[in-house]
Amino acid sequence: MTRIAIALAAAALIAAAGAAAKSALQDPALHGYVAKVDGQIRSYGGLLRRFEQLYAEPPHVDVDPFVEDRYALADRFERLNARWSDIRATGGLRLRHHGMGRVFELFAEAIRIQAAAIFTRHPEEVLAAQGRIEPFFRSATYLQQRWARALRGALIRADMNLPSWLHGMAKGS
Repeated sequence: MTRIAIALAAAALIAAAGAAAKSALQDPALHGYVAKVDGQIRSYGGLLRRFEQLYAEPPHVDVDPFVEDRYALADRFERLNARWSDIRATGGLRLRHHGMGRVFELFAEAIRIQAAAIFTRHPEEVLAAQGRIEPFFRSATYLQQRWARALRGALIRADMNLPSWLHGMAKGS
């Protein structure tokens, strides 16, 4: 009986080791995709931090540099979208990958709308712009969650490790 238990334990260890080695290359296309989007998602995180910093700043008397910073940030989101578009998504992720690219477009559009309103120096324009851009952010959150959940599902099905940044993205945080 002890020999059978040892044999079963050894078989389980060998199977687990084989599965771990296999999972890294189980889906080379998915592995390559994650490697390519990893840098872009890290850039996205940096842009979101910059976005939060800009919106935490108090209003300025001279709004020109303030507006220029916003336009520069919008440009960076557009460049991120261009790089994102160059990445070829695996079969089941193509539509969601495109949606995540739309997230970057939505941020760029919203930032430009806000910057243009701030540039007018009219409080009613700034307030109206805020109402116009809120749906952009809701859509961006929704699309981000859909992409992250689809990627998470694909990685789990392929028995691959989840990147640390993926956990919060699927929840929208």
